[in-house]
Amino acid sequence: CKQEDIVINILVRSSTFDETFFGTLSEDASMGYFFYQAMQAPENDSYLHFFTGGIAVREVILQILREYQEAARYQPAMLNALMKVFFILILRYHTDGVDIGIKKGGTSSRKVIPILRYLQDHIAEITLEELAARFSYSERQVTRLLKDYTGKNFTQLLQSVRLRKACSLLGNSSKSIHEIILSCGYTNNSYFYRLFDEHYHMTPAEYREKKHKL
Repeated sequence: CKQEDIVINILVRSSTFDETFFGTLSEDASMGYFFYQAMQAPENDSYLHFFTGGIAVREVILQILREYQEAARYQPAMLNALMKVFFILILRYHTDGVDIGIKKGGTSSRKVIPILRYLQDHIAEITLEELAARFSYSERQVTRLLKDYTGKNFTQLLQSVRLRKACSLLGNSSKSIHEIILSCGYTNNSYFYRLFDEHYHMTPAEYREKKHKL
């Protein structure tokens, strides 16, 4: 930091973050896992460092500060909307050079982020063998990288990414539940419904209805 730098601390309730922003952020595998871990273990000292440059992100932050200070009507809704714009700008323009510091294991984020993103982009048909070959690793090496970074093996991670993708589509698309199941790599509807209920304690239809009420 330089002497003229300004630090702005913005606090978001975990419930608000989960309901309003996490669905958008989880569309990027590396971001999704970072924030998932942060919500599960808020006492850790992990961090994200984005090299944004330009003025777009700065202007949104200034708008958030002005909105907070003015306390105008519909302030909570406006603040949520501005924070969502902030996160979308970050995801759209600034994730490639992000420095992710997760204080667990010895895995470099620069090694594992491309793997996570490739897995996320090919969730319907990806295999461990294909993933390892794509990045010139052995299956054992890929498994270790994923385990160090996410705490999950390949099968567990793929399941988690598929379910988060299903949640995103349920909340942000008009696709039928059957179409969503297929696009996320599942071929057995009953198996998907059982997994979804185990993780979210509701049916996909109930999840969609809940998200549309927000």
